[in-house]
Amino acid sequence: EDKMYLPTKNISKIMYRALPASDTISISDDAVTFMQECVTEFLLYFTSEARDRSIMENRRTKKGVGLSISGENVVEGMENLGFTSYARMLAGYNEKVKASQDAAARMKMERKKFVQQKAMEQARVAAAAT
Repeated sequence: EDKMYLPTKNISKIMYRALPASDTISISDDAVTFMQECVTEFLLYFTSEARDRSIMENRRTKKGVGLSISGENVVEGMENLGFTSYARMLAGYNEKVKASQDAAARMKMERKKFVQQKAMEQARVAAAAT
């Protein structure tokens, strides 16, 4: 098999966090490995559905070479597969991520504009000095 798996350490940590802190439960390596398989299948299942949504929308990468799966595709895929409560929660999270990315892009453009203005100002000063 050529599957990529999340690290068992991370899986184990998540499993322990799901249990009450007062419990003295031990989770076997077999249980963690099995959960790792389940998580992988779960991710593949949703990725496949999101991919199908992306194909239907004919979404391409910026270079136009490959397929581009968006957060909306993932949300729609979850809805199509019957995970509507998760889809609603994920849609809200996706909106926050997009807003954060938009803000970061605006900041980057503002910094670039500032640097360009400074460079032009310095060029004017240098030209005036000669």
